[in-house]
Amino acid sequence: MLITAIATALAAGAGAFVLIAALNRLLPTGMLAAGITDRSAHAHPARQFGGLGVVPAALFAAFIGCGLYGADAAALLGPATGMALLFALGMIDDIRDVGPFIKLPAQIASAALALTSLDPGAGWLGLLPSPLAYVVAMIVIVGFINLVNFMDGIDLISAAGAGTGLLFLGLSLLISGHATVGLMALALWGAMIGFGWHNRPKAKVFLGDSGSLPLGLAAGYLTLVAAQDIVLPAALLPFAYYLVDGLATLAMRLRDGENILQAHARHAYQHARRCGLNEWRIVTEIAVVTLTGGLAALLSPGMPPLLAWLFIGGGWLMAIALYWRFRLLS
Repeated sequence: MLITAIATALAAGAGAFVLIAALNRLLPTGMLAAGITDRSAHAHPARQFGGLGVVPAALFAAFIGCGLYGADAAALLGPATGMALLFALGMIDDIRDVGPFIKLPAQIASAALALTSLDPGAGWLGLLPSPLAYVVAMIVIVGFINLVNFMDGIDLISAAGAGTGLLFLGLSLLISGHATVGLMALALWGAMIGFGWHNRPKAKVFLGDSGSLPLGLAAGYLTLVAAQDIVLPAALLPFAYYLVDGLATLAMRLRDGENILQAHARHAYQHARRCGLNEWRIVTEIAVVTLTGGLAALLSPGMPPLLAWLFIGGGWLMAIALYWRFRLLS
C-alpha cells in the first residue's frame, strides 16, 4: 500500500508540473490572465490555469493507483464526476465571470453527484434521519467548495493549506481502510505540490476556479468520509485554519451587512499581507499550523480519550491563535 500511495502522489505531482509548464508555453499570451483589482494581492501579470494541470493529473493518478492496488475505483466515480462538473464551470468562470446564481446551483449539483458515493448511515451522519443527513452532507461539501475558493487569495496558500490538509486526510483514510479515497487525497496533494512550483512567489500561475472549486469539493467529501471513523472535530482539523478564518470572516461580513456572495479581500491572511507580512511568512505559518493539526488528527485515534481530546483541542487553539495573530496586525 505504501509504495502505491507514494507512486500515486509522485505521478500526480509530476503530471501537474508538466501539464502546467506545457500550458504556460502553449496557451496564447494573455489567455486566462487574472485581472488586477483592488482585491488583488498581486501587482504583476499572472494566469489562472493551474487547475487545468492539477485536476486531470490528480484524477488520472488516483484511478491508476486504485487499479495498481486493486482497490474499487467505482467509489471515485461520484466525487470525480462532481469535480469534473466544477472543473468545467471553473474554466468558464476563469474566462468570463458567470456569477453566483449559476455557480451555486452547479455547486449543489456537483455535491449531489459526490454524495452518490457516500454512505450517509456511517459515522455521525448516521445519527441523523436519512433526508437530513443528505442535506447536512451537501451543506458541508458546498461550504468547503466556497471555503477553498475564497481562501485561494495569495501565492502558495492553497498548496500550503488545502494541499497539506489533503495529505493528512489521505493518510488518515488509508489507515482506516478507505484505500480508494485515500489514494485520491494523496493524488490531490501530489498535484498541489507540482502546482506549487509554478505558484511560488512571485507566482506566474494561479490555481483559478478550475482548480479551487474541484479541490474544495474533494476536501469536503473526503472530510465526510474520514468522519465515519474518527470524531468530527478531528476529521475537520486538517482544515482548521481555513475553517476558523473562513467562518470568522463570514460572520464579520454578515455583521457589516455585506453581500456574502461577492468576492472580497477581508480574510485574516489577506489583512496580514496588506500589513506587510510577506507571502512566504504567511504560508509557512499556515503550513505549520495545518501540519500540527493534521498530525493531531492522524495520531489521536490511537490515544487514550483524554489525551486525544487535548491534542485535538490544541490543534484548534493553534488555528484560532494564528487567525488572531493575522487579524490584529497593524
